[in-house]
Amino acid sequence: MRRLLTFAGVIWLLAGAVLSPAVVPAHAGDPRDLAGAPAAVRRALFRAETARQQGDLETAQRLLAESLADSPATDHPALRHRLGVCLLELDRPGEALPHLRRAGAMAPGEDEVWRDLGRAAYETGAYTEAATAFTRAYRVASARHQDSDRVAGTPRDAAGHPAPDPRLLYFGGAAWLQADRPDSALAVLETLATAAPDTVAQEWVAALVSAAAAADQPRRADTGVARLLRDHSQRAAAWRLASQQAQLAGDLSLAAVRLQVSDWLAPLPPAELPHLAELNAAAGAPRRAARAYARAIAAGWRGTSVADQPNESLVERAAVAWLRAHEPDSARVVLREELTNRPNQRLYLLLGDLEYGIQRWGQAAAAYTEASKLAPDEGRAWLMLGACEVRRQRPAVAVEHLKRAMTDSTTAARARSLLRQVAVSSRTK
Repeated sequence: MRRLLTFAGVIWLLAGAVLSPAVVPAHAGDPRDLAGAPAAVRRALFRAETARQQGDLETAQRLLAESLADSPATDHPALRHRLGVCLLELDRPGEALPHLRRAGAMAPGEDEVWRDLGRAAYETGAYTEAATAFTRAYRVASARHQDSDRVAGTPRDAAGHPAPDPRLLYFGGAAWLQADRPDSALAVLETLATAAPDTVAQEWVAALVSAAAAADQPRRADTGVARLLRDHSQRAAAWRLASQQAQLAGDLSLAAVRLQVSDWLAPLPPAELPHLAELNAAAGAPRRAARAYARAIAAGWRGTSVADQPNESLVERAAVAWLRAHEPDSARVVLREELTNRPNQRLYLLLGDLEYGIQRWGQAAAAYTEASKLAPDEGRAWLMLGACEVRRQRPAVAVEHLKRAMTDSTTAARARSLLRQVAVSSRTK
């Protein structure tokens, strides 16, 4: 089980690569109606916006900062907000943060302020503050947004306010995860992935799966994953994510089925085929497991298997899977093809066991002989050679092999027992 979870453990890493809220554009609009603002505030904002539109952010920032420094009367939330946005656009989030905090305190009902505060806090590593700001931005926008009316293709309420951006919850959940608060992240992301009005985004569900796993409650991602598959049923990546979630929840059969669907939609790369095989093997589908292993081997995959074993282990696992599927001929083909190019003691032993199991004593002896040549000091091949010769009614040859097996402490007891059986059988004849 731990082997399988190693692959699923990449969920958080993959999700973490897309969680940064830096993609949220800083908003240059006013957070409040400026009709009643002091003239000095309006002039400062106008001059700064003129400089900004000309691409001179440094001048815009300087004009706003100077206006604040000149007179307490200009300490207005719109000015604070605009200054914070300019500093964000200049990649100076640490300087933006106190201005946006002040704007939030002065205008607590403005979602744009909380959104930009969330971005500044996130970019400075203040993840708890960022999470709180992002989720508050969403709540404020939701409370303000009422009856929807389509305006230029965007849902807006009667007052012209746009609908709340669901990405705010996504970024809030991301920030909670960065703050090592998976329970808080889970509560936010669960709401996002299940209640968002439009098509759910895969990165939202990836974050939800990560949060649920980190909170040790993987089943709480079930509903979000189901919605993802409903909205993106033809996307292989969606089925792969769904497979990872099922594996985290301990449902290996479902994980195997979902990864198999992903493979049908877009064939997995050779490096991931061993994982598909491992899931199918764990789920009790050895034939599917063997086929996945065979595809990886045929593709020339020479990396490591899921169990971090050399590629020979991949061949061994394929052969074992074929045997569990009651297809010894297929197992024999896999083993012989590999042994033709790369002799390997473990694989010769497995081939010998295969032949011994179907009572092909001569073929089994031939395989065990090759294994003994590659590891002459190991007793198992000699023990099995002795067993084969007993079956072939060649006791003298059997005794010689069993004596060799006696020199290995791991096989000495079984070799001694078989020698006694040979002696008894010889006396009774």
